[in-house]
Amino acid sequence: RHSGKMENTVSAPAPEPRVARVERRQGQHLHFPGMATRRAALIGDAFVDVQVGGVGALPCWGTDVACSSVRLLPGGACGNTARQLGALGGCELEAFFYSCVGDDEPGRHYLRTLEAEDSLTSPSRTLRLLPGVPQSCCVILSGSEDRAMCSCYETVHRVTTGLFSAELLAESWALVHLGGYFNCVGLHDDALLDLLRALKARGTLLSMDPQHDCSGKWSGEGGHLRRLLPLLDVFLPNEAEACGIASVGEPTAVATAEEAINQLTARHPSTLVVVKAGGRGILAGRGGERWEVPAAPVEAFVDATGAGDACSAGFLAQVSRCGDARGCLAFAPPPLRVRRSVLVSLLCPALLLTVPLLTAVSARPGGRAHRVAVGRGGGRALREPRGRMRDAAGGGGGAGRARVRRRQEKRRCQ
Repeated sequence: RHSGKMENTVSAPAPEPRVARVERRQGQHLHFPGMATRRAALIGDAFVDVQVGGVGALPCWGTDVACSSVRLLPGGACGNTARQLGALGGCELEAFFYSCVGDDEPGRHYLRTLEAEDSLTSPSRTLRLLPGVPQSCCVILSGSEDRAMCSCYETVHRVTTGLFSAELLAESWALVHLGGYFNCVGLHDDALLDLLRALKARGTLLSMDPQHDCSGKWSGEGGHLRRLLPLLDVFLPNEAEACGIASVGEPTAVATAEEAINQLTARHPSTLVVVKAGGRGILAGRGGERWEVPAAPVEAFVDATGAGDACSAGFLAQVSRCGDARGCLAFAPPPLRVRRSVLVSLLCPALLLTVPLLTAVSARPGGRAHRVAVGRGGGRALREPRGRMRDAAGGGGGAGRARVRRRQEKRRCQ
């Protein structure tokens, strides 16, 4: 994380492992008695994104076109949410990401990147390396107004409940989140339902972000989603996903977020449905209750890759603190000036809109703040969440990062 040439100085000590940092922070003055570290497990898709920028037009077969940049980034709807949740959790929440990666260079690159970011706890243990299986990747060709993608789903389709169920049942979890559900067809079975019932009986909060359904069925394999939704405490689709899922079994297609919420809450009255509706903000409902959180303006919109995933992470981070999903919708940080948005994205380029994160990433009363811009889509790429947050909060390097974390921890304790 250095810029420019390094001088001949004494080498810095090796970074402290996340688990050791959490244990050390529990003894600091900012950690009050009774403030136990909670644990969150996130299960779902892990993609490597090959982001090709500045594409003027898509190439025809046998031709070539120029681009302005090519970047290799960790992605996946669940991977994005896990990384953001780990960065937001601080000393209060440890995030564990359960997925599969290929035993090839892209898969090892994904694993190395997560270990270097240090937002997640023990990714080398929780991510299953699959020998002989190519890593799931998405090549994203981005133009000025649209984008096109080509994806490999080999490792994502091999994510199954049996790979993680014993470990999940052996631990105590405050939150278990499913991400990229429609991509992970290996989870569409009774084993997942049995696991979630067992976790729910222990008091674990269950949530899910479904991701876009490429098949267009919106029901899961064999109608699996219909049996899964009643088990969830929180359901976090974007507007297009909510409308698609709500339209299943209906004579006419559901066209708006309000209609989708009405349909879904009528079928599953105990589940809190939180719809990410782009520029409109957040719309939510449970039973007969309804809430709406308007979007916060941003000074300069950059990109929206992973926006919905970041929104889910912010909401879940607040839920894990107060334990009241409905109460989180009423939570709003003081109006502070937005300096820069994290680069986040959507699968659907027509939905490049932003809505507010329900908790500030870093802020101090009367001072500067940085909020994650979030949006309708569940895009796969989330670009350097911790680095961007550090830069936006006004600190480069280790000192800036330490200042951000102190502000986060002090604000939570207050």
